[in-house]
Amino acid sequence: MISALLPIASPAETLAYFGTNTGGTSQGIYVSTLDEVTGALSPPRLAAAIGNPGFLAMHPSKPLVYAVTAGQAADGSWKEEVAAFAVQPDGRLSLLNTQPSGGNGPCHISVDASGRVLLLANYNGGNVVSFALSGDGRLGPAASTVQHEGSSVNPQRQKAPHPHGIYPDPTQTRAYAPDLGLDQVLIYRLDAASGRLSPNEPAHATTEPGGGPRHMAFHPNGRYAYVNLELTSRVAAYRLDAATGALEGFQVLST
Repeated sequence: MISALLPIASPAETLAYFGTNTGGTSQGIYVSTLDEVTGALSPPRLAAAIGNPGFLAMHPSKPLVYAVTAGQAADGSWKEEVAAFAVQPDGRLSLLNTQPSGGNGPCHISVDASGRVLLLANYNGGNVVSFALSGDGRLGPAASTVQHEGSSVNPQRQKAPHPHGIYPDPTQTRAYAPDLGLDQVLIYRLDAASGRLSPNEPAHATTEPGGGPRHMAFHPNGRYAYVNLELTSRVAAYRLDAATGALEGFQVLST
């Protein structure tokens, strides 16, 4: 997937990074140059060789790329991590460091607007993890790990929690984690200074039974949030209370 865009020297060009599955001929993260005048992408070239970089995120102010990765370790065990890369002048990526993902099936990462915290969702592990970032963008050890609990109505897809993303809110004081397995969006307080997540009150918002919330986006005005429901192919709209973090649903439409 394309999940990271980085402006470069020419104002009309941007670097576009692609995460891939590396089970076939792919070798890792690829990069193309996007011409913003014509919309054309250059042929992709390898930026970093690494196993299964399934989701990417950019640092908000520095030339840094983060990726969830998975692959076989030297001892034959399966290793799932989050990796930090520095962008080189030619667009290639130089590995800074890695940390364990803290659970199975890392599927989504985001970086808060201050550039001090990386948030990660582990789909199969059923948990969310936060990492403090150093001044040069390196990942510290996990600052907090929160395990989700419960299930919902779909016996094939919702026997257990499956957080599918985690997003800092526009105020950068909370984080929201849509959980496909629970039909909930869990709400956390976010401390950028320590990198830690802690319980919010209210602790969650609900979606329609069997909806399977997957991804989330905030309106630029900070007053609304939107959640796509994978299992019912619908999208839900919420009013966002910046004071409490509460989400109040007011509309659900088919996609």
